[in-house]
Amino acid sequence: MNLENLFSAWLLLTALFLMGMGIGQFRPGGRGSALKRVLGITYFVFGYFLGVKFLLLSGFYTWFPHLIGTANPLWLVFGPLIYWVVRLAVNREALLRRSDIPHLFPFICYLCFLYDFYLLPGQSKLILFQKSQESPVHITPFFLFSSLIFLGYLFLSYRIWTSGENRLDAGIKNSGRVFLIFRGLLLLLGSYFLLDFLFCLILAWQEQPANTIHHATQFMISLFMVSVGMLDWRTAFPGIFENAGLVKYRNSNLPESQVPIHLRRLRQLMERDKPYRDENLSLGNLATMLGLSSHQLSQLLNAELDENFYTFINRYRIREAQVLLKDERFRNFTILAVAQEVGFRSKTTFNRLFKKHTGVTPSEYLKSPLALEDSST
Repeated sequence: MNLENLFSAWLLLTALFLMGMGIGQFRPGGRGSALKRVLGITYFVFGYFLGVKFLLLSGFYTWFPHLIGTANPLWLVFGPLIYWVVRLAVNREALLRRSDIPHLFPFICYLCFLYDFYLLPGQSKLILFQKSQESPVHITPFFLFSSLIFLGYLFLSYRIWTSGENRLDAGIKNSGRVFLIFRGLLLLLGSYFLLDFLFCLILAWQEQPANTIHHATQFMISLFMVSVGMLDWRTAFPGIFENAGLVKYRNSNLPESQVPIHLRRLRQLMERDKPYRDENLSLGNLATMLGLSSHQLSQLLNAELDENFYTFINRYRIREAQVLLKDERFRNFTILAVAQEVGFRSKTTFNRLFKKHTGVTPSEYLKSPLALEDSST
């Protein structure tokens, strides 16, 4: 088996793995819905891209002529997708907004540019594609442009990830290690694309063929996404990769005998000082108040309370909001004012989480006869 056949097999296996991971993100339960959906779409889009590249390289594209030309525009959504995944992972209260739509404008514009090609009969697409393969593949302005956009999004994603270490989801096991591994993957891919972009400029200037660099870029993308998929699989299904008998705190210097003491101190701190009222409260801040490291507090919440940091904090915020909404002294407060009083920045986030915890919106709760005894649910 020659190198080209090995590469084709790699593309096929990677495409199947990523599309399977994408479908798996939509299973019932699991992580926050926004992150699940974006992560699932990201896996599937990368998997589809690599699958089409496999068809083109192996010659099986003749069976699916209408797939020709559908992969290249995806270069323009890779960056936004990775950026959205990172943003949602760092801040679980974040949601996709209307202001995120412009990130897709280059992709939409390129689809419009290819509109006439997509309407061609399958046989015509085959003829055009086969004719284009008769001459060596050169660097195009589109490839340079899309690579530059992707590089920009990787840089932005890296900055968000590194600046948000203390705000990462504390519910995943070994979150500190996950943080470092994913940061390394972003740095590796970003470094490659920087060198790739510079090398492509040289090839374009000298009008040299670029088949090898295209294959290398596809390989790096596939390697990055497989690594992310395996990392995601490990945090989602740790039992597959770890022995069931391992001690919960083996990676921590927090003795298991001290766990009940720290849990009691944590609950006392939350009840007495109400640090959750600070909208800027982070995992690191709370850990410092307890004299623990971020990793220790992360493990404490995950292993003992089966909650991540934001779920834990928001549970206290919602419970406090229920008390304030029923308190006569706060009758003149707006719902936004109550939300800000308990630590929320956004009324939208407050309404969504309030309904998730109580089953009703804050407005409906004010009108309902719900008892204060239910406020802890």
